[in-house]
Amino acid sequence: MKWYHRLLTAGLAAVVLLLCPACQKTQDPPQESSQEETSVEEESSEEESSREESSKQESSKISQVSKKPAEPSDQFVDSTREVLSDFTSLLAQNPDTIGWVNIPNSIVDYPVMYYPNDAYLITQGEDPYYLCRDFYHNNILSGSIFLDYRSSLDSKNLILHGHHMANGSMFATIIGYNSFDFYKMSPVVTFNSLYEKSKWKIIAVCKTNTLESQGPYFDYMRGDFGSDYDFLNYIYQIRLRSIYDIPVTVNEQDTIITMSTCAYDFEDFRMFIVARKVREGEDAAVNVAKAKANPNPLYPDIWYYYYGGAKPEVTSFQDALNKKKITWYDGTKKWSQKDDDELPKMLAKKKADAIKKLQTAYEPLNYEDDALNYIKVYVDAYEGFINECTNTGRVNALTYQCLAVIRSVQTKQLTEQQIAVQKGALTKAKQTALAAMKKVTAGNTYRPNQQVKIDRLMKNYTERINAAEDKATVELLQENAVRLLDEIQTDAEITAKENRNKKT
Repeated sequence: MKWYHRLLTAGLAAVVLLLCPACQKTQDPPQESSQEETSVEEESSEEESSREESSKQESSKISQVSKKPAEPSDQFVDSTREVLSDFTSLLAQNPDTIGWVNIPNSIVDYPVMYYPNDAYLITQGEDPYYLCRDFYHNNILSGSIFLDYRSSLDSKNLILHGHHMANGSMFATIIGYNSFDFYKMSPVVTFNSLYEKSKWKIIAVCKTNTLESQGPYFDYMRGDFGSDYDFLNYIYQIRLRSIYDIPVTVNEQDTIITMSTCAYDFEDFRMFIVARKVREGEDAAVNVAKAKANPNPLYPDIWYYYYGGAKPEVTSFQDALNKKKITWYDGTKKWSQKDDDELPKMLAKKKADAIKKLQTAYEPLNYEDDALNYIKVYVDAYEGFINECTNTGRVNALTYQCLAVIRSVQTKQLTEQQIAVQKGALTKAKQTALAAMKKVTAGNTYRPNQQVKIDRLMKNYTERINAAEDKATVELLQENAVRLLDEIQTDAEITAKENRNKKT
């Protein structure tokens, strides 16, 4: 039996599971809901500690390095950027290293790992690579702190996962933020990437569900957003859910980081903190004396069922801002109902673009019949999942997954003419992508620091686009590059407007 016969069987089984309402926690692909937030089954402290110690002993005894189940899509380190000297030794030991995380007054002081092919593993019902592997690739219950596949170091929201271990290791510290005193001791966390040292001010401490039986699922696993307003609406949603009112401002130019772990208030609960990056020239200190407990945070339905109370009013960012209910926004833009009206339109376009991308991500003539059928099963299924998405971040996540499946299937031998046609289409896609990038910044003037960012992005994405081997990857790179360049362009326009206002 050929390999794709077996994979097709697994794919069909996965599709059957996805069509069963009892298996749809959040209408996700096969077993994804159990891996997304690095869940571990609830167990006693003694049993968990015993299992962890056993894993450590076994690892040290045989020093077994697990083989990666699938090759990563590309090398993570960006050759156009200078790697901090702190990471030279770590990268030599494990090139999957992408950063280091530290939470003061805790034992959280760990390298952060990233495995580019996690999107593919999840489609096959497997765990993210570093969920239960340490820095040295040893199988171990506690795993590693790792960056979610929906994020990159260029994302608007960097999503980090870590287990809640009974001995207090990994991300068990996140649960410590249940204590207001602990928050006041540790209001700022550190995440240093390969290229930059950064402090991050916590803006929200939240609890949420993953089971729809406990109420609607709030999707906080969003690496990117469709627009500035989409981002601010998300910030509004997490601040409504925060158990503390925190005196840290946010605007559309900011970047955030999310750190997530398991919580045991209810079955499969999660606790996560969200922090925004300290801005250039900003004091990293937080006036915690102005922080206070949120008298009525938004919880999942199950919380009110057991503890009583009433949900706070939930509208939208612009509505709450215009009613003077938001004090944390310090941007300069004006927002109106029109911005709310644009969100569903933007989502509909994103869905249509994603489905088209999947439908055109492969050339049927490149595959044997069984392999082609395998791809079509996934594409058809993912079209359905995408159409049910409620935010653009979820659309992106599903697109990554399906494209990873398509890339995993080997192509058959092509004729020279077919190869020439394929190369021609790829070359045209690359030219289109590079032209789209140049169009964003053409004829504009930028501050020196903005120009540095633009030059770096242009060089980085030009290299990645030229190295891409398929149209779908080129189109994804183009989309990301244009989005990042647009953000710099918007920042430049705001600065120019402020300068004109000062002169008048």
